Amino acid sequence: MPGCGAVRSLEYDAPGKHVRWRSFCGTHDKDAVRPHLARLLGSCMPGGRPREPIRHDELIELLLSDVPPATMKLMGLRLAGLGTVEALDKMGVRPDNRARVIGGRTGGASKRTRNPRS
Repeated sequence: MPGCGAVRSLEYDAPGKHVRWRSFCGTHDKDAVRPHLARLLGSCMPGGRPREPIRHDELIELLLSDVPPATMKLMGLRLAGLGTVEALDKMGVRPDNRARVIGGRTGGASKRTRNPRS
């Protein structure tokens, strides 16, 4: 970190989807180091990814398309910058219905719901 006198002030790596990092500086806390790390890593840092503006033509095309309502909500949330799993979680879609929402087959209840065993 610029202006830090520590020999080893910052350590980070990205083994998977997340960035792990530690600060060894005694004068700067994590809140002061986080913006510097976001500048170094750019869009890889969680919370450091800039959202792209929504393209109005894509939004108009989505709203005029003939897709089921749940799939339309999912696609709208994806246009807003959310990932598929995060959007489905926000919508409250259960894991057994997620493939139906993604595939656009959301016309009714799942077979499991319609034919419960007695």
